[in-house]
Amino acid sequence: MQYKLLRGAVMRKIAIILPSNLPVPAVRGGAVELLIEKLVRQNEKTPKYEFTVFSAYNETAEKLTECFRYTKFIYVKVIPKIDDIHFLVYRVFKKIFNIAIPERISRNKMIKKIDHNDYDYILFQAGELYSLKVFNKYLPANKVLVHAHGQITPIPAVDKYFSYYLPISDFVGNWWANKSNRPKDTYLTWKNCIDIEQFKQNVSETEKSNIRKKIGVNENDFVVIFVGRLIPEKGVKELLNALEYVKSKNIKMLILGSSKFADKSMTVYERTILKQTQKFADKVVFTGYIPNEELYKYYSVANISCVPSIWNEPAGLVVLEAMAAGKPVITTGTGGIKEYIDTETAIFVNIGEQLSQEIAYAIDDLNNDYKKRIKMSIKAKSMAESYSIEVYLTEFEKIIKSISMNKQ
Repeated sequence: MQYKLLRGAVMRKIAIILPSNLPVPAVRGGAVELLIEKLVRQNEKTPKYEFTVFSAYNETAEKLTECFRYTKFIYVKVIPKIDDIHFLVYRVFKKIFNIAIPERISRNKMIKKIDHNDYDYILFQAGELYSLKVFNKYLPANKVLVHAHGQITPIPAVDKYFSYYLPISDFVGNWWANKSNRPKDTYLTWKNCIDIEQFKQNVSETEKSNIRKKIGVNENDFVVIFVGRLIPEKGVKELLNALEYVKSKNIKMLILGSSKFADKSMTVYERTILKQTQKFADKVVFTGYIPNEELYKYYSVANISCVPSIWNEPAGLVVLEAMAAGKPVITTGTGGIKEYIDTETAIFVNIGEQLSQEIAYAIDDLNNDYKKRIKMSIKAKSMAESYSIEVYLTEFEKIIKSISMNKQ
């Protein structure tokens, strides 16, 4: 195997297989895609590895790859709608017939382009794992590292097709481990990261004023920001219902996101929450999808952030973004969220019939207690430093070193 030498050090070669038809660089959004982009960009600054990213093709994304020295991008072309239909077929075969087929046309094309002899390790971005049964002839298990971004349905029979499980939280790791006999030392938690510096950027008062005018937010409004996909499990409806119970008169809810990232088509759920807020039209602003590099500007005009997920959130990048921006957080703390944030930076509310009321009480509490907000803000910024891109690459380096030593 060929290696590139950098300052006398051997650079390992890592293949990264993306999970869907969203590209890297993440010009169409996607939390996984954004994380991988951050990883390889940091590697350009402090080279540790030679990465090869296997991704769905996008013309804009491809143009952004020209500056990379230590990452090679291999693209496959698919028609997204057909790829999505194929994914539904995969799920039917898996659930009803217990038959493994490639979960996506895009992933299948990526894997067929891999010569495993060219790589030390293959970082399989999950998604789904059942199709590893099919991919095994291309991907030797001893090289496959599963990067688990969520609660993947545990399938013990698939354990033999990969060597290590890298969950983004202990919660995610335990979800698989509860049904698996995999050795405990093959679970290595690799926590998420964000671009801390991006969310720490100063926004001038003039620019803040322009943003407020653009979205219809007054200077004396107490702004509660929600960032994420507008889907039921994110708790957007429950957050908006809190307006029924908030006592403060100056509340404005700033809702950033859509159901399908940069895709502007609207779902039934989105139409439902839009209709729901008609009577609070002066208190709610929907911006639609906002590119990640623009989010800090909107955080700058917010007072607090709310992450009201009503499902077990694997971790939640938005929690880290809010902390980096110095915003106190109201959250249900589900799943792995509490592994990233604590009571010094967040108010935790309970999922259930009283969720909207509890969110409202927390909003009023923070609105009425300036000193508390400042204290939480300072602590949030400090904690966020533990989730920088630099730390992310360093933690990956530790994981690779640990795996390599175990295999000696």
